[in-house]
Amino acid sequence: MKALLLKDWFVIRSQYKFYVLLYLFIGVVGLLSDTGYLNAYCMIIMSTISTNLLQNDETCRFLNYAAVTPISRKQVVAEKYLLNLVLIAVTCLYMTLFRILAGLIHGNLAEGMAEMLAVACLFLTVGTLMTGISFPLLFRWGAMKGKMIAIVLYGCVAGVFTAGYVGLTLHWFVGGVDINIPVLAVIGAACLFVLYPVSYLLAVRWYDRRELI
Repeated sequence: MKALLLKDWFVIRSQYKFYVLLYLFIGVVGLLSDTGYLNAYCMIIMSTISTNLLQNDETCRFLNYAAVTPISRKQVVAEKYLLNLVLIAVTCLYMTLFRILAGLIHGNLAEGMAEMLAVACLFLTVGTLMTGISFPLLFRWGAMKGKMIAIVLYGCVAGVFTAGYVGLTLHWFVGGVDINIPVLAVIGAACLFVLYPVSYLLAVRWYDRRELI
């Protein structure tokens, strides 16, 4: 497991330097804005790193190499999920620091802290939902076909989230009621503790059945 994590870390360090600049750009833009929801794009970017690492393994035939080593398929799957959780945690911490700094700059730290909780829950939901959907598909059908199916499912989920967001926005505009942070926390926790374990078990099962060419 440690060797797999180190392999992906070296790949991230060598191939994804541009993402550091992109993270900094989004963070700076967030400092200039009163809202931190723009920063949720960082989690979307992070999710693409996780899926691209798996695609890179397939392109470089690492999955075929791992199949003839003592590394089990379950370990390959577990490492990708563990790495993604680490990336989610790092992204949440990174953007939390930016939101605290933004609160100090705009003089609304108390409001910023409340918003920070909502944004953190949003980060958690987006990060676990995107990879929770895509990982089983990528492990089952490979990078190309799996990504196509995942994009279709992303569209369906995005439609539901968009409708919900519009409804919440209209509710806030008409009634002047803030978005309920505990509700967002429950949604984020459900994605992390319910969706993610189910996604992992499904990925392990499907990957065991897959024939590597």
